[in-house]
Amino acid sequence: MAAAQTKKRPTEKIESDREDLHGLHKTCLVTPSTGLAKSLRQAWKYPDALVVRQKLVNAAKEQDCVNYIVDTRVGDISMWPALLSTTADADSKGWFFVVHSMSAIRNLQPLPRKHAFFELESVEPGEVAASIRRALDPELGRRISAVEYQPRFGVFLIEMSNGKRYPLSISDLPDADNSEVKDCRIEADGSYLSVEQESGNRFEVPWDVVLYHCEPEYEYYRDKPASIPSDDSAKRIGGRVRALREKKGLSVQALADRAGMQRPNLSRLELGKHRPSLETLERVADALGVPVADIIAKR
Repeated sequence: MAAAQTKKRPTEKIESDREDLHGLHKTCLVTPSTGLAKSLRQAWKYPDALVVRQKLVNAAKEQDCVNYIVDTRVGDISMWPALLSTTADADSKGWFFVVHSMSAIRNLQPLPRKHAFFELESVEPGEVAASIRRALDPELGRRISAVEYQPRFGVFLIEMSNGKRYPLSISDLPDADNSEVKDCRIEADGSYLSVEQESGNRFEVPWDVVLYHCEPEYEYYRDKPASIPSDDSAKRIGGRVRALREKKGLSVQALADRAGMQRPNLSRLELGKHRPSLETLERVADALGVPVADIIAKR
C-alpha cells in the first residue's frame, strides 16, 4: 500500500507544478481575430493557460489573469480605461497591446505601468506570440543575449533574452577601474559578462547585477522602496531621522549635505511626506553614523 502511494507522488507533483505554472502565466487575449488567437495559442508555452475573449467587457471577468493581450480592433475598445480601473492590481499585471497603426495608441490613455506595443503591420502574428512569450518568461529575463560597450559614454548596452534592453554605466560597477574596456563577452549561457580592461583588470557582471541597477520590476532593484512593515509609517521613520539628526547636533542642511541630498527632499522625509528608497535610507544612515535598522526599527 505504501509503495503504491509512493509511485503516485511524482505524478501528483508534476500536476501540481503544472497548475502553479499555468497560474503564473494565465493570460487573457482579447481579440476578434480567430487567426491571431490561433497563432498565439500555437506559440504559447502553456496553451491551456491562454484565455481568449472577443470583447473587453468579457475580459473584465477574468480577474485572475496575470497578463492581458489587447487587440485594439475589438469592437468595444472605447471602454478601455474602464477595464483598467476595474481590474484588481492592474499595475502589477502585464499589458500587451496589438495595434494595427501606432495612431491607435491615442485611444489607450491612461496606460498601465507595465505595458508594451506590437504593431501587426510590421510583424507576423506568430512573431508577436513569440515576443510576448519571451517577455513573460521570467527565466529569459535572467539571461544576457547581447552586449555592446559604448566607450564615449562609459555604458554597456545590454540585451536580455526576453528582449529587454538596459544601459549599464561602468561607474556603477565597483570592480572596474578608470582604464578603457578592452574586451567584453557573454559567458556561461548568458548568466554573466566577462570584462577585461586595458590595465589588465578583469571582472564579471552577473545578470542580477544588471537587473539590480536597471530593472525597476526586479525584486532587489536598488531604488525600490525599502521593505518596511505596514505599521512602520513614513511619518514615524521621518520622526526617527529628525530625532537622530537633532541628537547629533546637525541642521537639516548639514545632514542633507552629508547624505548628498537636496535640503527640501530631506525636509519632506522628516515630515513623513516621502517614503524613502532603500538607497536613500542607507545614505541618511551613513550620514548619521548609524545602521539603517536604527531608523526603521520600532522603538
